[in-house]
Amino acid sequence: MTKLNKKRVSILSLFLAMIVTISLAFSVSAETLPTNNLSEKYEVDAASRVVSKSVYYSGVNVNPPKTYYYSDSLGYRGNIPLSYVIRDYPKNQTIAVYVGTVYCYGTCPLLDSNY
Repeated sequence: MTKLNKKRVSILSLFLAMIVTISLAFSVSAETLPTNNLSEKYEVDAASRVVSKSVYYSGVNVNPPKTYYYSDSLGYRGNIPLSYVIRDYPKNQTIAVYVGTVYCYGTCPLLDSNY
């Protein structure tokens, strides 16, 4: 394994450990969360979640933007900062990884089968 691959594996391992740690820190029973109605969807007036987004660019000399605008179908959106960049020379691509907190205002679902 080359030094570059070892570094990639180390970075990805650290990233996954951070996500697991954050997930465990924010795991709360749905029954303890404040709700604005008594439906089984467990909705609140405002919510946040930590997300990550990988963006692939063709070429290794690409300088990705410092922020990425995240938006999903559940209403969570916001700018998330660039966390790190991977230059994949064999595939001639640049991978930008963005990690940050996005927010939803209004009626926001807390549980979703996609997460």
